[in-house]
Amino acid sequence: MFSHSNPLARVLSGVTCFTDGNRASMDIQQLVSQFPTLVVEQRRLPRGSNYVLGIILTGTIPMHFQGNQFNIPVTICPDYYPSRAPSVRVNPTTNMYVAPNHPFILSNGSCEHFSYLKHWQPHNTLSKLAAQLSNAFGQHTPLYAGQPQVNHQVSSFEQQRENRETLKKTFRTDLLNKFQKHFSDVKSNAELQLTQLQELVDQLESQHSNIDRNHTALIELKDRYVSNVDKIKGEISKLHEYKAKLDSTNQNDMGPEVCQNVWSNQTLESFSTNLAIDDTINSLQMALESENISPQDFVKEIRKLSKDQFVSRYMVDKIQKKRRDIGKPHLL
Repeated sequence: MFSHSNPLARVLSGVTCFTDGNRASMDIQQLVSQFPTLVVEQRRLPRGSNYVLGIILTGTIPMHFQGNQFNIPVTICPDYYPSRAPSVRVNPTTNMYVAPNHPFILSNGSCEHFSYLKHWQPHNTLSKLAAQLSNAFGQHTPLYAGQPQVNHQVSSFEQQRENRETLKKTFRTDLLNKFQKHFSDVKSNAELQLTQLQELVDQLESQHSNIDRNHTALIELKDRYVSNVDKIKGEISKLHEYKAKLDSTNQNDMGPEVCQNVWSNQTLESFSTNLAIDDTINSLQMALESENISPQDFVKEIRKLSKDQFVSRYMVDKIQKKRRDIGKPHLL
Protein backbone atom coordinates (compact mmCIF):
# COMPACT_ATOMS: atom_id res chain seq x y z
CA MET A 1 0.00 0.00 0.00
CA PHE A 2 0.94 3.65 -0.36
CA SER A 3 1.66 6.18 2.37
CA HIS A 4 -1.27 8.32 3.39
CA SER A 5 0.92 11.35 2.58
CA ASN A 6 0.44 10.38 -1.07
CA PRO A 7 -2.62 12.27 -2.47
CA LEU A 8 -3.72 9.20 -4.40
CA ALA A 9 -3.47 7.09 -1.26
CA ARG A 10 -5.70 9.57 0.58
CA VAL A 11 -8.30 9.37 -2.20
CA LEU A 12 -8.24 5.57 -2.13
CA SER A 13 -8.46 5.45 1.65
CA GLY A 14 -11.78 4.02 2.80
CA VAL A 15 -12.83 2.92 -0.69
CA THR A 16 -14.84 -0.35 -0.44
CA CYS A 17 -15.99 -0.99 -4.00
CA PHE A 18 -13.04 -3.28 -4.91
CA THR A 19 -12.85 -7.05 -4.56
CA ASP A 20 -9.04 -6.77 -4.10
CA GLY A 21 -8.07 -3.43 -2.56
CA ASN A 22 -4.29 -3.86 -2.73
CA ARG A 23 -4.35 -4.93 -6.35
CA ALA A 24 -6.72 -2.10 -7.27
CA SER A 25 -4.55 0.54 -5.57
CA MET A 26 -1.41 -0.59 -7.41
CA ASP A 27 -3.17 -0.80 -10.79
CA ILE A 28 -4.71 2.67 -10.38
CA GLN A 29 -1.30 4.12 -9.40
CA GLN A 30 0.22 2.52 -12.52
CA LEU A 31 -2.60 3.82 -14.71
CA VAL A 32 -2.34 7.48 -13.61
CA SER A 33 1.43 7.31 -13.93
CA GLN A 34 1.12 6.21 -17.59
CA PHE A 35 -1.89 8.44 -18.36
CA PRO A 36 -1.43 11.51 -16.15
CA THR A 37 -4.44 13.23 -17.76
CA LEU A 38 -6.70 10.92 -15.76
CA VAL A 39 -7.84 12.19 -12.36
CA VAL A 40 -9.04 9.93 -9.49
CA GLU A 41 -12.11 11.08 -7.55
CA GLN A 42 -14.21 9.47 -4.83
CA ARG A 43 -17.81 8.74 -5.70
CA ARG A 44 -20.71 6.98 -3.97
CA LEU A 45 -21.71 3.88 -5.96
CA PRO A 46 -25.10 2.11 -5.64
CA ARG A 47 -25.32 -1.31 -3.97
CA GLY A 48 -28.94 -2.44 -4.11
CA SER A 49 -30.80 -0.06 -1.80
CA ASN A 50 -27.55 1.26 -0.25
CA TYR A 51 -24.32 2.90 -1.39
CA VAL A 52 -20.61 2.17 -1.03
CA LEU A 53 -17.60 4.46 -1.37
CA GLY A 54 -15.92 4.04 -4.76
CA ILE A 55 -13.87 5.99 -7.27
CA ILE A 56 -14.06 7.16 -10.88
CA LEU A 57 -11.28 8.24 -13.19
CA THR A 58 -12.07 11.15 -15.47
CA GLY A 59 -9.88 12.84 -18.05
CA THR A 60 -8.59 12.00 -21.49
CA ILE A 61 -6.89 9.14 -23.31
CA PRO A 62 -4.68 10.12 -26.26
CA MET A 63 -5.27 8.80 -29.76
CA HIS A 64 -3.18 9.28 -32.90
CA PHE A 65 -4.87 9.81 -36.23
CA GLN A 66 -3.06 10.72 -39.49
CA GLY A 67 0.05 11.78 -37.58
CA ASN A 68 -1.84 13.99 -35.15
CA GLN A 69 -2.66 13.39 -31.45
CA PHE A 70 -6.16 13.94 -30.16
CA ASN A 71 -7.34 13.63 -26.57
CA ILE A 72 -10.54 11.62 -26.10
CA PRO A 73 -12.50 12.48 -22.92
CA VAL A 74 -13.42 9.32 -21.00
CA THR A 75 -14.78 8.15 -17.66
CA ILE A 76 -13.60 4.89 -16.06
CA CYS A 77 -15.35 3.35 -13.06
CA PRO A 78 -13.54 0.26 -11.69
CA ASP A 79 -16.39 -1.09 -9.56
CA TYR A 80 -15.86 -4.68 -8.26
CA TYR A 81 -12.31 -4.43 -9.63
CA PRO A 82 -10.54 -6.65 -10.62
CA SER A 83 -13.24 -9.37 -10.57
CA ARG A 84 -15.41 -7.50 -13.04
CA ALA A 85 -14.67 -5.33 -16.04
CA PRO A 86 -14.60 -1.58 -15.36
CA SER A 87 -17.28 0.63 -16.87
CA VAL A 88 -15.83 2.84 -19.61
CA ARG A 89 -17.59 5.66 -21.43
CA VAL A 90 -16.45 8.36 -23.86
CA ASN A 91 -17.74 11.80 -22.94
CA PRO A 92 -18.13 14.09 -25.94
CA THR A 93 -18.01 17.82 -25.17
CA THR A 94 -20.61 20.26 -26.42
CA ASN A 95 -18.83 20.58 -29.77
CA MET A 96 -18.44 16.82 -30.27
CA TYR A 97 -20.66 13.81 -30.93
CA VAL A 98 -20.23 10.03 -30.85
CA ALA A 99 -19.28 8.57 -34.20
CA PRO A 100 -22.29 6.83 -35.76
CA ASN A 101 -22.03 3.15 -36.63
CA HIS A 102 -18.99 2.75 -34.39
CA PRO A 103 -17.86 -0.92 -34.07
CA PHE A 104 -17.71 -0.99 -30.24
CA ILE A 105 -19.10 2.32 -28.90
CA LEU A 106 -22.82 2.76 -28.43
CA SER A 107 -24.64 5.99 -29.19
CA ASN A 108 -24.65 6.84 -25.46
CA GLY A 109 -20.84 6.59 -25.35
CA SER A 110 -20.62 3.22 -23.60
CA CYS A 111 -17.61 1.06 -24.57
CA GLU A 112 -19.09 -2.13 -23.15
CA HIS A 113 -18.59 -3.98 -26.46
CA PHE A 114 -14.87 -3.29 -26.57
CA SER A 115 -13.15 -6.67 -26.87
CA TYR A 116 -10.82 -6.20 -23.86
CA LEU A 117 -13.86 -5.38 -21.68
CA LYS A 118 -16.20 -7.91 -23.23
CA HIS A 119 -13.73 -10.75 -22.52
CA TRP A 120 -12.47 -9.39 -19.23
CA GLN A 121 -10.33 -11.60 -16.97
CA PRO A 122 -9.31 -10.86 -13.36
CA HIS A 123 -5.66 -10.65 -14.43
CA ASN A 124 -6.40 -7.82 -16.88
CA THR A 125 -5.21 -4.38 -15.81
CA LEU A 126 -6.38 -0.79 -16.14
CA SER A 127 -3.14 0.23 -17.84
CA LYS A 128 -3.52 -2.35 -20.61
CA LEU A 129 -7.17 -1.33 -20.98
CA ALA A 130 -6.24 2.33 -21.48
CA ALA A 131 -3.43 1.42 -23.91
CA GLN A 132 -5.69 -0.78 -26.02
CA LEU A 133 -8.42 1.88 -26.04
CA SER A 134 -5.88 4.46 -27.22
CA ASN A 135 -4.81 2.18 -30.06
CA ALA A 136 -8.42 1.25 -30.98
CA PHE A 137 -9.47 4.92 -30.98
CA GLY A 138 -6.76 5.59 -33.56
CA GLN A 139 -8.20 2.90 -35.82
CA HIS A 140 -11.87 3.80 -35.28
CA THR A 141 -12.38 7.44 -34.35
CA PRO A 142 -14.83 7.54 -31.44
CA LEU A 143 -15.78 11.23 -31.60
CA TYR A 144 -16.31 13.83 -34.28
CA ALA A 145 -16.21 17.59 -33.97
CA GLY A 146 -19.35 19.58 -34.65
CA GLN A 147 -23.01 18.55 -34.38
CA PRO A 148 -24.32 15.11 -35.42
CA GLN A 149 -26.49 14.86 -38.49
CA VAL A 150 -30.15 14.76 -37.59
CA ASN A 151 -30.95 11.81 -39.84
CA HIS A 152 -27.80 9.76 -39.30
CA GLN A 153 -28.37 6.02 -39.53
CA VAL A 154 -28.35 3.90 -36.42
CA SER A 155 -25.57 1.34 -36.36
CA SER A 156 -26.56 -2.11 -37.56
CA PHE A 157 -25.57 -3.57 -34.22
CA GLU A 158 -27.75 -1.18 -32.24
CA GLN A 159 -30.59 -1.71 -34.69
CA GLN A 160 -30.33 -5.45 -34.23
CA ARG A 161 -30.22 -5.06 -30.48
CA GLU A 162 -33.29 -2.84 -30.53
CA ASN A 163 -35.05 -5.36 -32.76
CA ARG A 164 -34.21 -8.16 -30.33
CA GLU A 165 -35.50 -6.13 -27.40
CA THR A 166 -38.71 -5.39 -29.30
CA LEU A 167 -39.15 -9.07 -30.10
CA LYS A 168 -38.55 -9.99 -26.46
CA LYS A 169 -41.13 -7.49 -25.27
CA THR A 170 -43.63 -8.72 -27.87
CA PHE A 171 -42.99 -12.35 -26.90
CA ARG A 172 -43.38 -11.59 -23.20
CA THR A 173 -46.59 -9.68 -23.84
CA ASP A 174 -48.03 -12.48 -25.99
CA LEU A 175 -46.99 -15.10 -23.46
CA LEU A 176 -48.55 -13.12 -20.61
CA ASN A 177 -51.78 -12.65 -22.56
CA LYS A 178 -51.95 -16.37 -23.38
CA PHE A 179 -51.30 -17.28 -19.76
CA GLN A 180 -53.97 -14.88 -18.52
CA LYS A 181 -56.49 -16.24 -21.05
CA HIS A 182 -55.64 -19.84 -20.11
CA PHE A 183 -55.93 -19.01 -16.42
CA SER A 184 -59.28 -17.31 -17.02
CA ASP A 185 -60.56 -20.32 -18.98
CA VAL A 186 -59.40 -22.76 -16.31
CA LYS A 187 -61.00 -20.62 -13.59
CA SER A 188 -64.30 -20.42 -15.49
CA ASN A 189 -64.34 -24.19 -16.08
CA ALA A 190 -63.53 -24.86 -12.44
CA GLU A 191 -66.33 -22.57 -11.26
CA LEU A 192 -68.78 -24.23 -13.68
CA GLN A 193 -67.78 -27.71 -12.50
CA LEU A 194 -68.06 -26.60 -8.88
CA THR A 195 -71.58 -25.29 -9.52
CA GLN A 196 -72.56 -28.55 -11.24
CA LEU A 197 -71.12 -30.58 -8.38
CA GLN A 198 -73.06 -28.50 -5.86
CA GLU A 199 -76.27 -29.06 -7.83
CA LEU A 200 -75.52 -32.79 -7.91
CA VAL A 201 -74.95 -32.80 -4.14
CA ASP A 202 -78.27 -31.02 -3.62
CA GLN A 203 -80.03 -33.58 -5.83
CA LEU A 204 -78.41 -36.48 -3.98
CA GLU A 205 -79.42 -35.03 -0.62
CA SER A 206 -83.01 -34.59 -1.86
CA GLN A 207 -83.06 -38.17 -3.20
CA HIS A 208 -81.62 -39.39 0.08
CA SER A 209 -84.47 -37.71 1.98
CA ASN A 210 -87.01 -39.28 -0.40
CA ILE A 211 -85.41 -42.68 0.06
CA ASP A 212 -85.63 -42.32 3.84
CA ARG A 213 -89.33 -41.43 3.63
CA ASN A 214 -90.03 -44.27 1.20
CA HIS A 215 -88.08 -46.68 3.37
CA THR A 216 -90.18 -45.74 6.39
CA ALA A 217 -93.40 -46.12 4.38
CA LEU A 218 -92.28 -49.51 3.07
CA ILE A 219 -91.50 -50.72 6.57
CA GLU A 220 -94.99 -49.71 7.73
CA LEU A 221 -96.54 -51.38 4.67
CA LYS A 222 -94.48 -54.49 5.26
CA ASP A 223 -95.66 -54.67 8.88
CA ARG A 224 -99.29 -54.38 7.77
CA TYR A 225 -98.75 -56.91 5.03
CA VAL A 226 -97.07 -59.40 7.38
CA SER A 227 -99.92 -58.99 9.83
CA ASN A 228 -102.52 -59.62 7.12
CA VAL A 229 -100.57 -62.55 5.75
CA ASP A 230 -100.41 -64.13 9.21
CA LYS A 231 -104.15 -63.72 9.58
CA ILE A 232 -104.78 -65.14 6.13
CA LYS A 233 -102.50 -68.10 6.77
CA GLY A 234 -104.39 -68.86 9.97
CA GLU A 235 -107.73 -68.66 8.18
CA ILE A 236 -106.47 -70.74 5.28
CA SER A 237 -105.21 -73.39 7.67
CA LYS A 238 -108.64 -73.57 9.26
CA LEU A 239 -110.26 -73.74 5.82
CA HIS A 240 -108.08 -76.68 4.88
CA GLU A 241 -109.04 -78.44 8.10
CA TYR A 242 -112.72 -77.82 7.46
CA LYS A 243 -112.41 -78.87 3.87
CA ALA A 244 -110.71 -82.10 4.89
CA LYS A 245 -113.39 -82.68 7.48
CA LEU A 246 -116.13 -82.09 4.93
CA ASP A 247 -114.50 -84.38 2.42
CA SER A 248 -114.11 -87.19 4.98
CA THR A 249 -117.54 -86.87 6.54
CA ASN A 250 -120.51 -88.55 5.00
CA GLN A 251 -123.13 -85.93 4.72
CA ASN A 252 -125.95 -88.49 5.09
CA ASP A 253 -124.62 -89.42 8.57
CA MET A 254 -124.66 -85.82 9.73
CA GLY A 255 -127.75 -84.26 11.13
CA PRO A 256 -129.02 -81.04 9.64
CA GLU A 257 -128.15 -79.04 12.73
CA VAL A 258 -124.58 -80.29 12.81
CA CYS A 259 -124.05 -79.58 9.12
CA GLN A 260 -125.60 -76.17 9.43
CA ASN A 261 -123.32 -75.25 12.36
CA VAL A 262 -120.09 -76.45 10.63
CA TRP A 263 -121.00 -74.79 7.33
CA SER A 264 -121.86 -71.54 9.07
CA ASN A 265 -118.49 -71.40 10.80
CA GLN A 266 -116.64 -72.27 7.62
CA THR A 267 -118.59 -69.70 5.62
CA LEU A 268 -117.87 -66.94 8.14
CA GLU A 269 -114.16 -67.81 8.32
CA SER A 270 -113.87 -67.90 4.52
CA PHE A 271 -115.73 -64.62 4.26
CA SER A 272 -113.45 -62.95 6.89
CA THR A 273 -110.40 -64.27 5.03
CA ASN A 274 -111.75 -62.79 1.82
CA LEU A 275 -112.24 -59.42 3.54
CA ALA A 276 -108.69 -59.52 4.94
CA ILE A 277 -107.32 -60.20 1.45
CA ASP A 278 -109.38 -57.31 0.04
CA ASP A 279 -107.93 -55.00 2.69
CA THR A 280 -104.39 -56.10 1.84
CA ILE A 281 -105.00 -55.58 -1.88
CA ASN A 282 -106.32 -52.08 -1.16
CA SER A 283 -103.17 -51.32 0.87
CA LEU A 284 -100.99 -52.54 -1.97
CA GLN A 285 -102.97 -50.37 -4.42
CA MET A 286 -102.36 -47.28 -2.24
CA ALA A 287 -98.65 -48.12 -1.97
CA LEU A 288 -98.42 -48.43 -5.76
CA GLU A 289 -100.15 -45.08 -6.30
CA SER A 290 -97.79 -43.34 -3.85
CA GLU A 291 -94.80 -45.09 -5.51
CA ASN A 292 -93.83 -46.82 -2.28
CA ILE A 293 -93.81 -50.19 -4.05
CA SER A 294 -92.64 -51.06 -7.54
CA PRO A 295 -95.12 -52.34 -10.16
CA GLN A 296 -93.22 -55.64 -10.32
CA ASP A 297 -93.55 -56.24 -6.57
CA PHE A 298 -97.22 -55.18 -6.71
CA VAL A 299 -98.05 -57.73 -9.42
CA LYS A 300 -96.13 -60.46 -7.58
CA GLU A 301 -98.00 -59.92 -4.31
CA ILE A 302 -101.38 -59.56 -6.03
CA ARG A 303 -100.90 -62.95 -7.71
CA LYS A 304 -100.25 -64.60 -4.35
CA LEU A 305 -103.25 -62.96 -2.73
CA SER A 306 -105.48 -63.77 -5.70
CA LYS A 307 -104.76 -67.48 -5.31
CA ASP A 308 -105.64 -67.36 -1.62
CA GLN A 309 -108.76 -65.33 -2.31
CA PHE A 310 -109.85 -67.83 -4.94
CA VAL A 311 -109.61 -70.64 -2.38
CA SER A 312 -111.66 -68.74 0.20
CA ARG A 313 -114.36 -67.83 -2.34
CA TYR A 314 -114.39 -71.41 -3.61
CA MET A 315 -115.09 -72.64 -0.09
CA VAL A 316 -117.98 -70.20 0.29
CA ASP A 317 -119.48 -71.26 -3.04
CA LYS A 318 -119.07 -74.97 -2.21
CA ILE A 319 -120.79 -74.58 1.15
CA GLN A 320 -123.65 -72.63 -0.40
CA LYS A 321 -124.10 -75.37 -3.05
CA LYS A 322 -124.27 -78.11 -0.38
CA ARG A 323 -126.87 -76.14 1.54
CA ARG A 324 -128.98 -75.81 -1.58
CA ASP A 325 -128.69 -79.56 -2.12
CA ILE A 326 -130.23 -80.25 1.29
CA GLY A 327 -132.78 -77.46 0.93
CA LYS A 328 -131.19 -74.92 3.34
CA PRO A 329 -131.11 -71.14 2.64
CA HIS A 330 -127.91 -69.22 1.93
CA LEU A 331 -125.91 -68.18 4.98
CA LEU A 332 -124.77 -64.88 3.43
